[in-house]
Amino acid sequence: MASLLAATAAYVAGGRAPPTTPASVAMAVVKGLPTPMTGLDIPGAWVPKKAMPKDSGTSPLTIADVSAAAALGAVPSPGVVEPPTASVESLFERAAHLEQIGQHEEAISTLKSIAKMTPGDGKVWMKLMNAHKRRGQLELAERAVAAGIDANPSNARLQQARADICRTQKRFPEAAKHFRRAMELDESLASVYDSWGRMEVRPRAPPEPPAPPRAAPRPRRFRDAKRPSPSRLFSQAQLGNPSEAAALFQKGLALQPTARLYHALGVLQDSCGQADAARASLRAGLALPGEDANPQLLHALGVAEVRAGKPARARAHWRAALDASPTFTLAHVSLGQLEERLGNAQVCDSTLNACPTRGNPVDARPN
Repeated sequence: MASLLAATAAYVAGGRAPPTTPASVAMAVVKGLPTPMTGLDIPGAWVPKKAMPKDSGTSPLTIADVSAAAALGAVPSPGVVEPPTASVESLFERAAHLEQIGQHEEAISTLKSIAKMTPGDGKVWMKLMNAHKRRGQLELAERAVAAGIDANPSNARLQQARADICRTQKRFPEAAKHFRRAMELDESLASVYDSWGRMEVRPRAPPEPPAPPRAAPRPRRFRDAKRPSPSRLFSQAQLGNPSEAAALFQKGLALQPTARLYHALGVLQDSCGQADAARASLRAGLALPGEDANPQLLHALGVAEVRAGKPARARAHWRAALDASPTFTLAHVSLGQLEERLGNAQVCDSTLNACPTRGNPVDARPN
């Protein structure tokens, strides 16, 4: 038995021991490799005793021999199929490569094959869903994630993914149902609180039309002026359920503080007129490890400073956002608008001319 197990272990480890003992022959048969009995590939079938040559010098292979080796992990037990981990990983790599070279349909087909092989792996359903979403195929994306939920009913991330699709299609009651289910499955999943909370602050009515064109800019004192007239940047959001949204953001932050949650909470607070609370939330996000130059947080903080009548601070935050992300279009537009309102027409134009938009960047100036 000791020699049998030693030979089997060497074979499994990729050694050079020839498959002549019962256990090593069993391994060869299970893997469909050539054996000294026939020299042929035997695709997963057990070799009958009569196939053993009389002068082989070994005892005939029996089920007992294979079972003994399998008990110690040397070979799989009869009837047990090992998961094809290596082939699945190679298929994932193939799908990613096909996506990169633009062969999207082939990539999707590959992901579908993986899903059939490993339906219990939530990752493959997420990848398949995202592949459809990148092609604008929301209906197929939802079918993919629904099939994933059928195969993995306790996967909270798949439930949230379906909720996000419903939210995108403005099917808000359905989205709330899936968000709630995801939270029931995993109440520590911070992304659920963020996504659900953002849905709750959706506009109740269409945004106001832009104001008519103004005359030439003139200086104004922010401390003495009323809140700026409605524009694409400074208008107060028309909120849905701000109190429920804030509660969701705060629950998520209690579980796992993230820059995205702090950003969502700060923007909501600022839109509700809670300037001090908004700036505190956004600064807390910037204080997280590695987030001190987060352009989204810096931009939102600049907007809050404008609302609080502190244009110099807003300018500093927006410039810092552009230092961190020179192609951040919204920061270019915000800074240009600020300079225009302060009467700095040349600075406004130079800022907007640096904006990475198509056509004439000056045309992007907010009304």
